[in-house]
Amino acid sequence: MPLISIIVPVYKTEKYLRCCVDSILAQTFTDFECILVDDGSPDNCPAICDEYAEKDNRIIVIHQENAGSSAARNTGLDIARGEYIGFVDSDDWIEKDMFEELYKKADSEEYDIVWCDLYKEYQDNKIYIKNEINDLKNIDIIKKMLSGELSGFSFNKLIKRTLCVNNNIIFPIANQMEDFVFIIQSVYCSKKIGYINKALYHYRQNIDSLSFRRDRLVIRFQESFDNIKILINILQEKYKMDIIDLDPEFSYFINSFKIEMLRIKKVRDYKILFAMYPNSHKFIFHKYFKRNTIIKLSLYLATKKFLLPFEIMDFLFPYKGPVLNKIKK
Repeated sequence: MPLISIIVPVYKTEKYLRCCVDSILAQTFTDFECILVDDGSPDNCPAICDEYAEKDNRIIVIHQENAGSSAARNTGLDIARGEYIGFVDSDDWIEKDMFEELYKKADSEEYDIVWCDLYKEYQDNKIYIKNEINDLKNIDIIKKMLSGELSGFSFNKLIKRTLCVNNNIIFPIANQMEDFVFIIQSVYCSKKIGYINKALYHYRQNIDSLSFRRDRLVIRFQESFDNIKILINILQEKYKMDIIDLDPEFSYFINSFKIEMLRIKKVRDYKILFAMYPNSHKFIFHKYFKRNTIIKLSLYLATKKFLLPFEIMDFLFPYKGPVLNKIKK
């Protein structure tokens, strides 16, 4: 049995897939299986996966009909044999000592989850994403995830497989914010969580990705709303948590989607969010929301259903796709 199962959902990333798999095979930690789940990719990815499986017996390839990244990760979870689970997206890459560092930390103090920092990689720039959780209780980690202070990615973490199995933790089917729902459940159920103060994961901001296509925006945000509802249900029903106790952290989380929905003028959809969390306007003046005063004021008025200032701002500064806050190296 391998000590770590590394799950890689694969879909339309033939340009980057070799870089991803090569970084996994180059790991200084060698006792792993790498599960490549071809999610019905229409390009050359299936052949590339099979090619790697022939070269290295640690590679396991699953071909399935397209069902989305959540379903692909769940397929990997179903067959994983490792003591720990790791995730890598097929257009990203990792440092050669990532899993050695994570496993050493997890094994030394019997952590259920260990996570590390990461880089958001743009074409010419990158951002260091810090995820320090030392001395934080589980509920405080969840609050910081909801407030945007901590990332909810699955791929910069090593997770004990029995934690997922014993608590029936899987990815929700909708393919936006699925990591967030999965990780919040994992954090809630963990007895001990560790942290490595190093950026070991490289998260490529791939403009070719489905996430960056304008024609996918409405679908993306509807899927996000679906998973927000799932998250609310999990927190309230499964874990008996009072959402009011998470205000204003939850306000920040909800509004990060409401504002994007406003930007593509889907009035009907953002009204759903207003109904779900009426105090979400507080986000506009949250210290983590970096916008100028005029934009903040127009957004605040929009949350109060007075749309004219926002429409004027949207006319002057039309939506052109995801805003990338680039920082020079």
